[in-house]
Amino acid sequence: MQGEWNHPSRTDYYLMQIALMIKRQFNKKLTLSIKDFIVPFRFGEEDIPKKTKPITKAQAAIAKKSLIARVMRGFNHGKRDSS
Repeated sequence: MQGEWNHPSRTDYYLMQIALMIKRQFNKKLTLSIKDFIVPFRFGEEDIPKKTKPITKAQAAIAKKSLIARVMRGFNHGKRDSS
């Protein structure tokens, strides 16, 4: 099943042809073909973006406090309680 993703169907070819015609309208000097519009699909864990740096507990606490403050400001419409 996954191998079929990399074989465009008739509809895919029509869409690629439309995209090619639109690209050529904007830039007549482009030398593109339909094969330039094929989107390769990959399967597996290499497609999952990896976090560059884990969040520390201190950063999570700061984010939590600021989120709570924003929510409370939204409920009070930016006004502080008079009490």
